[in-house]
Amino acid sequence: MSTQTAEGRYTCEVSADSPSFQTAQVHTHMYVVDLPKEGPEMHGMKSRYRRGMKLKVECISRDSLPAANLSFFINSEPAHTQYVLHRVDGSSPGGLMTAYSTIQFVLQKHHFVRGKIKIRCTANIYSIYHKSLEKSAEGEKILTTTTSPPEKHEAIVHPIHRLPETNSGIRGSCSSSSFGVVWLIVLLPPNVLR
Repeated sequence: MSTQTAEGRYTCEVSADSPSFQTAQVHTHMYVVDLPKEGPEMHGMKSRYRRGMKLKVECISRDSLPAANLSFFINSEPAHTQYVLHRVDGSSPGGLMTAYSTIQFVLQKHHFVRGKIKIRCTANIYSIYHKSLEKSAEGEKILTTTTSPPEKHEAIVHPIHRLPETNSGIRGSCSSSSFGVVWLIVLLPPNVLR
Protein backbone atom coordinates (compact mmCIF):
# COMPACT_ATOMS: atom_id res chain seq x y z
CA MET A 1 0.00 0.00 0.00
CA SER A 2 1.38 3.39 -1.02
CA THR A 3 1.93 6.00 1.66
CA GLN A 4 2.48 9.73 1.51
CA THR A 5 6.13 9.27 2.51
CA ALA A 6 6.80 7.44 -0.76
CA GLU A 7 6.16 10.62 -2.73
CA GLY A 8 9.23 12.41 -4.03
CA ARG A 9 11.88 12.69 -6.73
CA TYR A 10 13.12 9.42 -8.17
CA THR A 11 16.11 8.69 -10.37
CA CYS A 12 16.60 5.83 -12.80
CA GLU A 13 20.19 5.09 -13.78
CA VAL A 14 21.42 2.74 -16.53
CA SER A 15 25.10 1.79 -16.97
CA ALA A 16 26.74 -0.05 -19.84
CA ASP A 17 29.28 -2.84 -19.39
CA SER A 18 32.96 -2.51 -20.13
CA PRO A 19 34.76 -1.15 -21.88
CA SER A 20 32.60 2.03 -22.19
CA PHE A 21 30.79 2.03 -18.81
CA GLN A 22 28.55 4.79 -20.11
CA THR A 23 25.83 5.89 -17.71
CA ALA A 24 22.45 7.55 -18.37
CA GLN A 25 20.10 8.99 -15.76
CA VAL A 26 16.48 10.08 -15.86
CA HIS A 27 14.78 11.99 -13.05
CA THR A 28 11.09 12.37 -12.33
CA HIS A 29 8.74 13.17 -9.50
CA MET A 30 6.38 10.51 -8.22
CA TYR A 31 3.10 11.55 -6.66
CA VAL A 32 1.21 9.32 -4.26
CA VAL A 33 -2.55 9.58 -4.78
CA ASP A 34 -5.33 8.45 -2.45
CA LEU A 35 -8.51 8.45 -4.51
CA PRO A 36 -11.98 9.29 -3.14
CA LYS A 37 -14.06 6.27 -2.19
CA GLU A 38 -17.17 7.85 -3.74
CA GLY A 39 -17.96 10.23 -6.57
CA PRO A 40 -18.79 13.91 -6.12
CA GLU A 41 -21.94 15.05 -4.30
CA MET A 42 -24.25 17.93 -5.27
CA HIS A 43 -26.47 19.81 -2.82
CA GLY A 44 -28.99 22.64 -3.15
CA MET A 45 -30.43 21.92 -6.62
CA LYS A 46 -34.18 22.53 -6.76
CA SER A 47 -36.56 20.62 -9.01
CA ARG A 48 -37.96 23.79 -10.64
CA TYR A 49 -36.64 27.25 -11.47
CA ARG A 50 -37.85 30.28 -13.39
CA ARG A 51 -36.14 33.28 -14.91
CA GLY A 52 -34.88 35.76 -12.33
CA MET A 53 -34.39 33.13 -9.60
CA LYS A 54 -30.98 32.57 -8.01
CA LEU A 55 -29.43 29.12 -8.52
CA LYS A 56 -26.96 28.06 -5.83
CA VAL A 57 -25.48 24.54 -5.85
CA GLU A 58 -22.56 23.09 -3.88
CA CYS A 59 -20.37 20.24 -5.13
CA ILE A 60 -18.23 18.20 -2.73
CA SER A 61 -15.50 15.61 -3.33
CA ARG A 62 -14.52 14.00 -0.02
CA ASP A 63 -11.36 12.47 1.43
CA SER A 64 -8.66 12.31 -1.20
CA LEU A 65 -5.00 13.16 -1.56
CA PRO A 66 -4.50 15.57 -3.18
CA ALA A 67 -7.85 17.36 -3.16
CA ALA A 68 -9.87 16.86 -6.35
CA ASN A 69 -10.18 19.66 -8.87
CA LEU A 70 -13.88 20.50 -9.21
CA SER A 71 -15.46 22.02 -12.32
CA PHE A 72 -19.03 23.11 -13.02
CA PHE A 73 -20.86 22.91 -16.34
CA ILE A 74 -24.13 24.59 -17.30
CA ASN A 75 -25.90 22.65 -20.07
CA SER A 76 -22.55 20.98 -20.95
CA GLU A 77 -20.78 24.35 -21.25
CA PRO A 78 -18.06 25.33 -18.72
CA ALA A 79 -19.42 27.75 -16.11
CA HIS A 80 -17.98 31.28 -16.00
CA THR A 81 -15.35 31.63 -13.29
CA GLN A 82 -17.17 34.58 -11.69
CA TYR A 83 -20.05 32.21 -10.84
CA VAL A 84 -17.86 29.70 -8.96
CA LEU A 85 -16.12 29.72 -5.57
CA HIS A 86 -13.63 26.98 -4.49
CA ARG A 87 -12.24 25.95 -1.11
CA VAL A 88 -10.36 22.97 0.35
CA ASP A 89 -10.58 21.47 3.84
CA GLY A 90 -7.55 19.47 4.97
CA SER A 91 -8.78 18.42 8.41
CA SER A 92 -9.81 14.87 7.44
CA PRO A 93 -8.20 11.94 9.28
CA GLY A 94 -4.98 10.63 7.71
CA GLY A 95 -4.23 13.94 6.01
CA LEU A 96 -6.95 13.44 3.39
CA MET A 97 -8.55 16.52 1.86
CA THR A 98 -12.11 17.49 0.91
CA ALA A 99 -12.79 19.88 -1.98
CA TYR A 100 -15.82 22.18 -2.04
CA SER A 101 -17.09 24.22 -4.98
CA THR A 102 -20.17 26.45 -5.09
CA ILE A 103 -21.85 27.86 -8.18
CA GLN A 104 -24.22 30.79 -7.84
CA PHE A 105 -25.91 32.97 -10.48
CA VAL A 106 -29.26 34.48 -11.51
CA LEU A 107 -31.08 32.47 -14.16
CA GLN A 108 -31.81 34.06 -17.53
CA LYS A 109 -33.88 32.89 -20.50
CA HIS A 110 -30.85 31.43 -22.35
CA HIS A 111 -30.05 29.11 -19.42
CA PHE A 112 -33.13 27.00 -20.22
CA VAL A 113 -32.71 24.61 -23.13
CA ARG A 114 -35.95 22.89 -24.18
CA GLY A 115 -37.46 23.97 -20.89
CA LYS A 116 -34.68 22.53 -18.69
CA ILE A 117 -31.39 23.54 -17.11
CA LYS A 118 -28.62 21.00 -16.44
CA ILE A 119 -25.83 21.46 -13.89
CA ARG A 120 -22.87 19.06 -13.87
CA CYS A 121 -20.00 18.83 -11.42
CA THR A 122 -16.81 17.03 -12.43
CA ALA A 123 -14.04 15.89 -10.06
CA ASN A 124 -10.53 15.27 -11.45
CA ILE A 125 -7.26 14.15 -9.89
CA TYR A 126 -4.41 14.26 -12.39
CA SER A 127 -5.25 11.92 -15.27
CA ILE A 128 -6.15 8.90 -13.14
CA TYR A 129 -9.47 9.96 -11.63
CA HIS A 130 -12.51 11.46 -13.37
CA LYS A 131 -16.04 11.35 -11.94
CA SER A 132 -19.10 13.47 -12.76
CA LEU A 133 -22.57 14.05 -11.37
CA GLU A 134 -25.31 15.86 -13.30
CA LYS A 135 -28.70 17.10 -12.14
CA SER A 136 -31.45 18.85 -14.08
CA ALA A 137 -34.37 21.10 -13.21
CA GLU A 138 -37.54 22.07 -15.02
CA GLY A 139 -38.11 25.66 -16.08
CA GLU A 140 -41.32 27.25 -14.86
CA LYS A 141 -43.22 29.32 -17.39
CA ILE A 142 -43.99 32.88 -16.39
CA LEU A 143 -47.72 33.50 -16.73
CA THR A 144 -48.50 36.80 -18.39
CA THR A 145 -51.95 38.41 -18.23
CA THR A 146 -53.15 39.61 -21.61
CA THR A 147 -55.31 42.72 -21.70
CA SER A 148 -58.04 42.89 -24.31
CA PRO A 149 -57.87 45.82 -26.71
CA PRO A 150 -60.25 48.72 -26.06
CA GLU A 151 -63.75 48.21 -27.40
CA LYS A 152 -64.28 49.76 -30.81
CA HIS A 153 -67.39 51.74 -31.69
CA GLU A 154 -68.69 52.41 -35.16
CA ALA A 155 -70.37 55.66 -36.06
CA ILE A 156 -73.28 56.48 -38.40
CA VAL A 157 -73.27 60.04 -39.68
CA HIS A 158 -76.65 61.69 -40.61
CA PRO A 159 -76.83 65.09 -42.30
CA ILE A 160 -79.57 67.35 -40.87
CA HIS A 161 -80.91 70.36 -42.85
CA ARG A 162 -81.84 73.48 -40.88
CA LEU A 163 -83.86 76.43 -42.10
CA PRO A 164 -82.13 79.80 -41.79
CA GLU A 165 -83.52 82.36 -39.38
CA THR A 166 -84.65 85.83 -40.49
CA ASN A 167 -83.74 89.07 -38.76
CA SER A 168 -86.94 88.88 -36.76
CA GLY A 169 -86.03 85.47 -35.48
CA ILE A 170 -88.82 83.77 -37.48
CA ARG A 171 -87.97 81.10 -40.05
CA GLY A 172 -89.06 81.98 -43.57
CA SER A 173 -89.07 80.37 -46.92
CA CYS A 174 -85.71 79.85 -48.54
CA SER A 175 -84.15 78.37 -51.56
CA SER A 176 -82.22 75.13 -51.52
CA SER A 177 -78.93 77.05 -51.65
CA SER A 178 -79.60 78.74 -48.33
CA PHE A 179 -79.86 75.54 -46.28
CA GLY A 180 -77.25 74.99 -43.59
CA VAL A 181 -76.11 71.42 -42.90
CA VAL A 182 -75.46 70.03 -39.44
CA TRP A 183 -73.89 66.62 -39.05
CA LEU A 184 -75.24 64.28 -36.39
CA ILE A 185 -72.89 61.51 -35.26
CA VAL A 186 -74.37 58.47 -33.54
CA LEU A 187 -72.01 56.05 -31.76
CA LEU A 188 -73.20 52.48 -31.74
CA PRO A 189 -71.73 49.46 -29.91
CA PRO A 190 -70.21 46.85 -32.25
CA ASN A 191 -72.88 44.23 -31.49
CA VAL A 192 -75.66 46.52 -32.80
CA LEU A 193 -74.15 46.66 -36.27
CA ARG A 194 -73.63 42.92 -36.61
